[in-house]
Amino acid sequence: PRLSRSEMRSPEGVVDFGHSVCTFLVALVATEGMQRAVVDMPDGSRSELWVLQPPMERLAMDTYLRSCGHLLLDAWFVLYTVVSGGDRPHFWLHRVVRNFASCVSVSACMLPGRGVRYGACLPSANYLMEGVSIVLRLTRSERRPSRRGIIAAGVVQCATLWWYLKLLYGVRDFIPDLYLAVQLVGAVADRVTRLHRLLAPEHLAR
Repeated sequence: PRLSRSEMRSPEGVVDFGHSVCTFLVALVATEGMQRAVVDMPDGSRSELWVLQPPMERLAMDTYLRSCGHLLLDAWFVLYTVVSGGDRPHFWLHRVVRNFASCVSVSACMLPGRGVRYGACLPSANYLMEGVSIVLRLTRSERRPSRRGIIAAGVVQCATLWWYLKLLYGVRDFIPDLYLAVQLVGAVADRVTRLHRLLAPEHLAR
């Protein structure tokens, strides 16, 4: 069934929708205001990297870290509901995996270090995907998206992944290899779970 108005107006639905709107708007403004900065690379060369403008950097980092708290609480709520024998939320496993993957990806690039300023722009590319969730929720078609909606969501997923990988490649010399791997796995896992949810058999049967 499609998302009903009662589901949209439930406390959980309102909070989740508010999270999507806030993080998407911050990511959109942060991405629009990104600027290229000439930096000294570890090998002695100089290169241009995309960075957030100083006033926006703090707001973006605070918003993304608060988002991690929301996602972890949401994952805990879903797991508690499943373990306690309550009604399992729709696509509950996808939701838990995606939440944990997003938190790992975001927190990894916020760790203190020389590359924190250059890594702070990475989550913005991921949170732009919340724009798809907002549109699907407003049309109450998140559970039964149209084929056109599936194609549009796939295009956005691919575009944001390309932008994310471009940013990640630029900061590779400032982030330890382990964090690079975490970033890559987290970003891919997030998009795979989102696409798998959209491509579920009950969606394609429409």
